[in-house]
Amino acid sequence: MRWLFNVLIVLLLPACGGGLNAPDANRGHRSGGSTAQFLRLDGTGSSAVTSSATSVGLVLGNSFASDVLVDLGSDFAPANICLGKTIFGRAGSASCTFLPSVSNLPTANLILSPKQLLDSSGNVLTGTMVSRGSYDLRTSFPGAGFFSAMASAPAASQICSSGETIAGTTGTATCQSATATDPAAAADVLVGKKIYTSSGTVASGSMVTQGAINLNTQPLPSPSPSEAGYYTSVSLTLSASQVCPTVNIFGSPGTANCDPPFSDFTASNVQRDRTTTTQVTLTYEKTHATYAPGYSPIPDIYTADDGSSGSSVSFAPHSFTTCGTTGTIQDRITDCSSRTGATWVGASNGNAGESTWSLVVRTASGKEVWRDARTLYLWSDTLTNGNWCQASGNAQTDSYGGICDSPMYQQQPSDGDAFSFCAEGAGLTSGLGENWTLGTYADEKGNLGMSTTPSIRWRLPSRNDFVQADLDGARYVLPNVGLAFWTATVYGFDRQKARIWSGTTGMTSYASRSDVGVSVRCVGYED
Repeated sequence: MRWLFNVLIVLLLPACGGGLNAPDANRGHRSGGSTAQFLRLDGTGSSAVTSSATSVGLVLGNSFASDVLVDLGSDFAPANICLGKTIFGRAGSASCTFLPSVSNLPTANLILSPKQLLDSSGNVLTGTMVSRGSYDLRTSFPGAGFFSAMASAPAASQICSSGETIAGTTGTATCQSATATDPAAAADVLVGKKIYTSSGTVASGSMVTQGAINLNTQPLPSPSPSEAGYYTSVSLTLSASQVCPTVNIFGSPGTANCDPPFSDFTASNVQRDRTTTTQVTLTYEKTHATYAPGYSPIPDIYTADDGSSGSSVSFAPHSFTTCGTTGTIQDRITDCSSRTGATWVGASNGNAGESTWSLVVRTASGKEVWRDARTLYLWSDTLTNGNWCQASGNAQTDSYGGICDSPMYQQQPSDGDAFSFCAEGAGLTSGLGENWTLGTYADEKGNLGMSTTPSIRWRLPSRNDFVQADLDGARYVLPNVGLAFWTATVYGFDRQKARIWSGTTGMTSYASRSDVGVSVRCVGYED
């Protein structure tokens, strides 16, 4: 195919009649060696030649000229003449396309590689534009080039409806933009509800709807994951007199006396008939002119005794089956409460101001731990016999008889940690085969200690601990109690000795701290 741009066609006609023939010297030529202008029609220009011929030339589009010699040249072959055109008798055979004059023609970088075209000068121009195929709108822009298609165009629901249009799709999504200082998490949203996170993802709520809670019949939820959540309502019927004045419940402050004197809540220890099931307080005793029924200021020699004979009080039984071996202290008490006699009520079983006691643990070996409701102290079973130093864990330098700093009575630092039957702590080790680190404790302690759950902190009871426990009815409740027990109290008149407490009579006495015949039991509390 030929492309023709601004071709100047020159037509030479002879001046001396006839057709386009070779110059004839005998027909109208100019003699005398004149100079003729010679023109070529192949685009190589013109030149002056010397000829004896005389000729007349015609330039297409101009007037006739003289002294012009016509030469068609090789460029006027049929292959160089457009099909359908004839020049000087030569019919063209070339396929030609005629283009209008074009301005601002593309450069190579705007033509798809490897396509070509002719520039304004007729030169072949090869394109350098890269073919990049299909453009995935989820990726970053790869650079200029030719894209054959578009992929992964967002749906209208994925484009904000605030006038945004992407790839011809107008958005319908509701979009919000804000910065939260404390954004909600799944645990802050009700189950079944959903929120958008800061990253734009959907999060489903995990807050449980707990419904309504009636605090008159239900205990307050403990801080455990299973009880956290959304409560639709809270109901509680309380009068102001049932709430402390420092407490405000549902907008109402209380008026109750929440800091009463000791006498207001401590039972009177006036001797009484154990059939009297209603105990009175010290305050009642002091503010009433007459004693309550069953109470008498004059002791009765048949009933006003120390309970050692068992005729004036009722003792707790100790024939229970195993119970209370797992769970919290309250769980254990609840588990044991179904056993007959596992709750000892001083008001109905004692003859003075005794407390209420609850069985906490009964091990498979028959050892028991009880809790005094008045002090909330736990009392172990009888552990063993031993000297005071090992019972208490004392290994001090001993200026009074050299007892606790003697390897005869206590393990010394040179040999290891000091033995301690009750208390745990640094520099101490059990002398009962326990492994505190592994949480292994004696049956007599209900297999409880500082490394268990619940954690119980044991120690050797003081004289006053035993006295208070005795007032609360310990001698009528605790198992294996008819023995002499070490107290943590040193005898002040002779420090080689320490106080002991009789579980039979409730009396206190003393014994040498080196005495190995005294029994040991521990008192503890939930740590």
